[in-house]
Amino acid sequence: MESIGIITNEVSGLMTALILKQKFNDSKITVIALPKKSPLGSISNSTPQLHEFVGFVGLPFVDIIKRCDVGLQYGTRFNGWSKEDFLTAFLSKPHAQEFGQYLFLWGKFLEENLTSKQIWHPNIWSSLINKTEHPLQHHFNADKLYKHLIDICPSRDISIIKDSIAKVEIKDRKIVSLKGKRKYEFDLYIDATGFDRKLIKALSP
Repeated sequence: MESIGIITNEVSGLMTALILKQKFNDSKITVIALPKKSPLGSISNSTPQLHEFVGFVGLPFVDIIKRCDVGLQYGTRFNGWSKEDFLTAFLSKPHAQEFGQYLFLWGKFLEENLTSKQIWHPNIWSSLINKTEHPLQHHFNADKLYKHLIDICPSRDISIIKDSIAKVEIKDRKIVSLKGKRKYEFDLYIDATGFDRKLIKALSP
């Protein structure tokens, strides 16, 4: 595949571009960065995927921590939702040991009728970070992460074009070109515009 066009105004589109460039280094990858409607603000990464992403594409995670207002997060605390407050947290080893998709820890949890406060470390309830183990969940400023990835893309031979898409040209239920300030044609089109569905809705799915 010679050319890939990714249309986006979100972090996910830039992550897609970096992943594809790592996988298909000979392909020409272009990101059409649409104007943002509103600031993204702070969003959370609730699984280890961010670590997997930076590892796969070879980005220093410490740079993201410094530049994107990253805060460490063990889980989400729920106060007043039930008789007792409870905490949801991402499990790391050894507590994440599984038999199939079954977590052994939950067997202990149910067998002994443990409360959420009994099962999680006191430091987590006190919003303290353990010295020996850091969480794999994070809060980060999505706008700053977006800008950080935009800055990185050209160094990975990914073209960034800031434009708006005025028209999506369809032929035989396939996208053949996009029109903004100029005309764009790719072998593969990727819609990473979230609920805007900028390209997908033109196909009348």
